[in-house]
Amino acid sequence: MLVDALGYDVATFIRTDAELRAVARHKPFMPATLKNAVSLNVAFVGQPLDAKATQAIMALKTNADQFSCARP
Repeated sequence: MLVDALGYDVATFIRTDAELRAVARHKPFMPATLKNAVSLNVAFVGQPLDAKATQAIMALKTNADQFSCARP
C-alpha cells in the first residue's frame, strides 16, 4: 500500500504491543531535560547499532540536540 501511495518502496518495521509499551516506558533522559525539550523523537533501526554507528550518532550531539542509543 505504501508503494501505491508514495510511488517508491518504504522500509517498514512491525512491533508488537509489548515492544511499543516498552518503548513508551523507557526513560533515557532526565526529567528536567524532558521538561525543557521542544520535542522528543524516537527512531527505530532495522538492526542493533554497532559501536561505530553509535559513536557516529553521538557525535551529532549539541546543546540543543541530545541522543540516547539505549534500548528499552
